[in-house]
Amino acid sequence: MMKGAVSFEGRIARRLGLPADSPIFAFAWRYVGGEEEERAWADADRDRDRKREIEDQVVEACKEFLAANANANAAEGEQHRARNPRESGGTLTLDWPFYAELSEAENERARGLAVYYAALAREEDYVVRFREEILGGETLRPDAAKEWATSVAAQCISPGVYATLRQIQSPPGHPEVEITGMENGAERFERVAKLRDRGTGETLTSRLSLPDGLAIHNVTLGEEQIEVYEGTTLDYLRLCGERLVKQYGWGREWAMWFILTDSPPPVHPLDSSTRFTLLGGPGHPWTATRQEVTITVDPWVSEKTLLETYRRLRHDLRGKQGRTSLKTLTLFRFVAERDGLKPLLKAKGRSEAVQWTARMKEWNDLHKEAHPGWEYKDRANFRTAYYDVAETIIGPAAAPEALMRRWDAIAREQQRRRADSHADSQGE
Repeated sequence: MMKGAVSFEGRIARRLGLPADSPIFAFAWRYVGGEEEERAWADADRDRDRKREIEDQVVEACKEFLAANANANAAEGEQHRARNPRESGGTLTLDWPFYAELSEAENERARGLAVYYAALAREEDYVVRFREEILGGETLRPDAAKEWATSVAAQCISPGVYATLRQIQSPPGHPEVEITGMENGAERFERVAKLRDRGTGETLTSRLSLPDGLAIHNVTLGEEQIEVYEGTTLDYLRLCGERLVKQYGWGREWAMWFILTDSPPPVHPLDSSTRFTLLGGPGHPWTATRQEVTITVDPWVSEKTLLETYRRLRHDLRGKQGRTSLKTLTLFRFVAERDGLKPLLKAKGRSEAVQWTARMKEWNDLHKEAHPGWEYKDRANFRTAYYDVAETIIGPAAAPEALMRRWDAIAREQQRRRADSHADSQGE
């Protein structure tokens, strides 16, 4: 690389408005498979258009990641737009799901409940009605359900039209239609799809609501990522699934898949997630991490399982650590009250030095009577004690390795889907 040239990674970071060495950028870069994209960018050699295309794709993927994980606090129903998290308070929050390892008896109980809950849900009037109107009273095999969910009929036709077309076919079956055109409707964000029934040759129209040209919802069914537009048969399935979510506590995709295939969604009597938040603000580096564990547990799960789950989560986050003394905890607050971020920013060459000798004397004077054993005699030891306890309390500005391995698995799956999508767009 020529002297003064910016690396591909640096170019992406600059376009996102993030330092290339910031933890937030590291998360986004890892998520989109930045190293492989960089190799593709390098392989493009002097093809500037191709290089720009790759760069644009990576930037947009990073923006999607940052927007999805930004602590936005948007009003309910508001579309989340891609944004630089440093401009919205400088907080990036990531959640990792973590399923507990249940005992054999607890697993068997969960499996039994999954079957029983499915039997109850099967009798819900809206589930029965969907299956009668749309599926002809039957359920689909997984491969057929996947084909149905990605069909033009499910994605573009209203439920009423879908039911009518299914009934007039002989024998009755799932409508087969194709898009022959698309035009803007009278309403804002409305599109009118022109369709043709492959069986009869009849021309149909179907109105879709497309706010800002984006899908109302995105779901994953049968490992396929699917866009769901308002008023379509697929949206009807989503609405029925949402009712099951509220009643049975299932995931949305599992509920929709159950309606199509009758496969019982799993019961997770002990769910937990780890929240990892990088704290900071515009104009200064990321200088703190907050880690939280949320555990949702059914009361029949044993105390032993609950305790073992928490211990494993805690070890993932904190590793093996000894106890932190009251003396050093008090030292951290003492320095923070007087110097704020100065000690940490100085370590990055961003601020004036802390007067450690003066601070040590103040500390000793404050505690010599109440806590005689808390005095420090050496300035270096005093400073080192602060930095050691600060790292324990604040946490390093990077995710723990155990969580990163889990995150890598998610990133690899996303990368595979992006590669498949790119191959499809190239006609491969």
